[in-house]
Amino acid sequence: KAQILTEFEKLLSQHQNATIAISYRDDGIPSITELTKLLKMYKSVVKVSHLPINYVLSRSSSSHETLLVGRDRA
Repeated sequence: KAQILTEFEKLLSQHQNATIAISYRDDGIPSITELTKLLKMYKSVVKVSHLPINYVLSRSSSSHETLLVGRDRA
């Protein structure tokens, strides 16, 4: 858990020239807020959509899916 934000940063850095889409659970670590802030370091436009469905990879019915999309201005 302590390294996850650093690992996300490495991943975003490697793909900073592409549009980035992340399907994520709303109760994940790092938080949606932390992940959005990190994505904004690499992309000028970041859209966060909260989907009213259960997160596919979660066994918990209280976890919902969030989609984060980062891109550069056209």
